[in-house]
Amino acid sequence: MKKPKTFLLIIVLLTISYLLPQGFSENYSQSYQLLDKPDGSTYYRLNVTVQQSLYEYYTEKSHSLNSNSEFAKFVTPYALKPIADCLLEI
Repeated sequence: MKKPKTFLLIIVLLTISYLLPQGFSENYSQSYQLLDKPDGSTYYRLNVTVQQSLYEYYTEKSHSLNSNSEFAKFVTPYALKPIADCLLEI
């Protein structure tokens, strides 16, 4: 009677350990090289990292515009605030 319960417990634990790493999202990273001015010689590197799920969310959105007033749908102030803060430091 003890062997079936142990076997079932092992199967459950293996299943959970197999599914668990997939539950954690990976990150999407992109690097940008910036100049201090258009003809400047000082370079800055801006590294942007977002959760893969957030990247996929915005990738799947429609990026077509029917009028100029629709540019607001691409504004994501909370998601981009850390990037804007880094740019202000430069």
